Amino acid sequence: VSNSVAWAIGENGIPLIPPLSQQNIGFRSALKRADAISSIGTSGLTDLKKLAKWAAESKLDPNDPNNAPLMQLIS
Repeated sequence: VSNSVAWAIGENGIPLIPPLSQQNIGFRSALKRADAISSIGTSGLTDLKKLAKWAAESKLDPNDPNNAPLMQLIS
């Protein structure tokens, strides 16, 4: 599955999108590499039942590899 979003299509058929700044790209890559569980530490997860309830209510995708550490923790 692939998708794309643009503000409009230019006269030459190229999608009109805002330019990406180098600063934003670096920030996004850092976020992708960050592990949420290790950043807050397991000591911050004092109530796993509340965490499991939050995960269910927020409709996290258990099949998304980005959610794997959290799903392992609450299962």
